[in-house]
Amino acid sequence: MTLSPIQRFIEDLGIAFFSGDTEVERKTVEATNVAKLQALYQNVADGDLNSFIHELHEEVAFENVGPEEIPFIKEAHGPEEFGKAMAYNFSLLDDQKPVVNSVVAQGDTVVVFADEEGKFRETGRDYQMQWVQQFTFKNRKLIKFRQVLDSATLMKAAGVLT
Repeated sequence: MTLSPIQRFIEDLGIAFFSGDTEVERKTVEATNVAKLQALYQNVADGDLNSFIHELHEEVAFENVGPEEIPFIKEAHGPEEFGKAMAYNFSLLDDQKPVVNSVVAQGDTVVVFADEEGKFRETGRDYQMQWVQQFTFKNRKLIKFRQVLDSATLMKAAGVLT
């Protein structure tokens, strides 16, 4: 069975974490956090907002670094607000194909580097971008999410840059 691009991405998070580190078997906290991250991505992929929100710390903070012209919600605080921001931001995109470049985990922090292509739903235009997402966990719940986008092609796809 062939995996969808999103399912491949979620699976590749674990593969990327375990590759290239001879001490990875000792990193049980980090492995747990990567598994939690995979579950969060799966909740988003499934459209299961309730399960996603359940995995968030009550003080969760979301920051999406990028130009104001991209109509993403850039900041949210608390599980409900963060869940709504994620649902809204993903609703702007279609046919997403993220590809993991690397996963770095240390203690309570996991950082994912990826390439992504897809379509901006409103315009139907293609985009290709690189992004970095930083996740911080506290008491096995996500407490901080920060994303930085390479946004030029996304701005073109959204129709705000020619």
